[in-house]
Order: sequence, then structure tokens, then C-alpha cells
Amino acid sequence: MSNDLYDRDLQYWIEQTIQQLRNREKDSLLPMPQLL
Repeated sequence: MSNDLYDRDLQYWIEQTIQQLRNREKDSLLPMPQLL
């Protein structure tokens, strides 16, 4: 079993999650201290 695919999926998921959080932050215009 190769971890490359898993790492790629994980990285993709992290990028998607960060993108969603950034969009939500922009919409609400509130700081998100849990990201710091």
C-alpha cells in the first residue's frame, strides 16, 4: 500500500477545508482565532 495517494488526498482535503474557512471568514468578517 502506497501512502502517496493518501497524502495527496489529505493535502487536497486540507486545502479545501482552509478555502472554505477563508470564504466563511470573508462572509462573516470575523477573526478565527482557532486557525492561529
